[in-house]
Amino acid sequence: MNIDKTVSLLQTGLMGGKEYFMINSIVKAIRLLEVLVTKKGFDLAELTSLLEYPKATVQRMLLTLKSLGYVKQNEINKQYSATIQLFQIGHRVLENNDLFTTAQPIIDELSKETGESVFVLVRNKLDVVVSAKATGSYSLRQDEQIGYRYKSYNSASGRII
Repeated sequence: MNIDKTVSLLQTGLMGGKEYFMINSIVKAIRLLEVLVTKKGFDLAELTSLLEYPKATVQRMLLTLKSLGYVKQNEINKQYSATIQLFQIGHRVLENNDLFTTAQPIIDELSKETGESVFVLVRNKLDVVVSAKATGSYSLRQDEQIGYRYKSYNSASGRII
């Protein structure tokens, strides 16, 4: 998904149906993180342009997220990117998810019996997300990363969900 489309979806999805209880600064920080994970690095001007926030706002959010360990800045090119800490949070969510903990032993056994890769997909709006996997034993196999997201209409499994 390209960055412009991501920002557009975020603007219409999060800001279009704004609820009375939403805290705008949290919405902005989440939007910033969702944009940051779309490529390896962004400079401040690019983020400001994509998010359509004042430069000072974006800079303060980046500095806050950097101090908390969620964002890093490349010392050479001064670009900002998300850190592995976001992955760690997502991994903890999976570890505490009953579906993941229940499904993993079952898909491990199924993969062992068939030699095929087995995945547990969870629907998230119009996408499906790989939430658990067991890699098959064949030399030619499909191997998606946990957390990989794709459009549900692009796969048979996604269409079923």
